[in-house]
Amino acid sequence: MQLTEDQIDKLESSVIGCSLSTHWWGITRKADVGIINNVADSLGTNKKFLKIEKRLIDPKNLHYRALLETKSALVGIWKDLTLPYTEPGTRLIRKDLVEKFESHMNGFKAEMEARVVDLANNYQQLKSESRTSLGNLYKEEDYPHDITSLFSFHWEYPNLNPPEYLLMYNPALYKRQQEVVRAKFEEAIQKAEKAFGGELQDMVSLLVERMQPNADGSRKKFMNATVSENFKEFFDRFRNISVSNSQDLKDIVQMAEGIMEGVNPEYLKTDGLARQDLANKMQEVSRLLESKIGVQPRRKIIRAEEAVPAGAA
Repeated sequence: MQLTEDQIDKLESSVIGCSLSTHWWGITRKADVGIINNVADSLGTNKKFLKIEKRLIDPKNLHYRALLETKSALVGIWKDLTLPYTEPGTRLIRKDLVEKFESHMNGFKAEMEARVVDLANNYQQLKSESRTSLGNLYKEEDYPHDITSLFSFHWEYPNLNPPEYLLMYNPALYKRQQEVVRAKFEEAIQKAEKAFGGELQDMVSLLVERMQPNADGSRKKFMNATVSENFKEFFDRFRNISVSNSQDLKDIVQMAEGIMEGVNPEYLKTDGLARQDLANKMQEVSRLLESKIGVQPRRKIIRAEEAVPAGAA
């Protein structure tokens, strides 16, 4: 669906750019040429077809893994609170979520600083273990004297619009650049809508598949998250970060939420008719997502009423 000028203006006024970058000490190194030559000779292999790397420290070390967990969590929050944009490393965030995002990032900053100190305090022990494990592959020069500055992340809010001075310098060029930005913005919104629709379609098709019986008429097992937590998290996130202008998508999400409201996973495990009814209703959601949003289910959905053998309960 093509957005109008007014719709783009409204959406642009509600979001800003949000970028995140991380700086991380790489703990792998390419083995020396001499080592590669020796391995190639021993195996009778052309060295051009070999790639040998060594790990400077144990990646399963408790302190290093704690840092990785912090990195994974902060990137996850960034993605959870933002929407995709066309520029690498930049996403869109609603202005009313900036304060929440700032709070998370400042918390992660303090957490990472503390965990870097923990790793640094155990650095000599890690090197000693690596010296023993690597043997002849150990090289002291691979290890920086101080690692406290090698782990960090940075976030900012880049201006997505052309610089204002360009308007005075070259109004025609400014207008062309503004049109480029608007095209990127419209593309980002449409991709976000497709992404939300695709995510819902995947959950719906999995749910429908799990509600249908096996070939012998027995009930399929399913996790409670399949019919409760996953949907609740999706509905909450859609409300919190979506800037969708698609009324069709909003209506379909609202329809799915109405169907799932009050569904009891434990009750579904014992009532075949309730499972069939839920599958039928959610299959209609899948059809609407496919016809109106253009996202097809990754899983093959068979009509629930056709899949249930007579007498199944």
